[in-house]
Amino acid sequence: MGLIVEEELDLNRMLLYIKGGSIIPRKDTARRSSYAMKYDPYTLIVAFDSVGKAEGELYIDDGDSYEYSDNQAYSRIKFQATSDFSKQILSLSLSVTGDSSRLSVEQLRANRVILVHSKGKIEITTELNLSRDWLYEIQF
Repeated sequence: MGLIVEEELDLNRMLLYIKGGSIIPRKDTARRSSYAMKYDPYTLIVAFDSVGKAEGELYIDDGDSYEYSDNQAYSRIKFQATSDFSKQILSLSLSVTGDSSRLSVEQLRANRVILVHSKGKIEITTELNLSRDWLYEIQF
């Protein structure tokens, strides 16, 4: 049987349900067009499952040309996270496929990580470069 949630809402508040085990990259700055958001940093929402793991994926191309098709000028970024909340450590790994050399550094950065787990939410401000593989440990 599914979980039933009753919540009082109004026009100023909206609920978002995220499945445990997901990592969702998003851009938080409100802009008038997607072109204006091109260089805004990403926020990673990491929603852990019951065993403290999460994964997600992000596709980025230049947004202007057909280079993604003609020359495979894009990045496909895979995120994986594990957590040890008892030690307050998050391990976030990143693997990149595709040719991100035509994308600027500004297009490939994240500046916030929001950790969501059964005990609440933690927000971490950090600078992450999404253009190469890495393993990042965050102490919170």
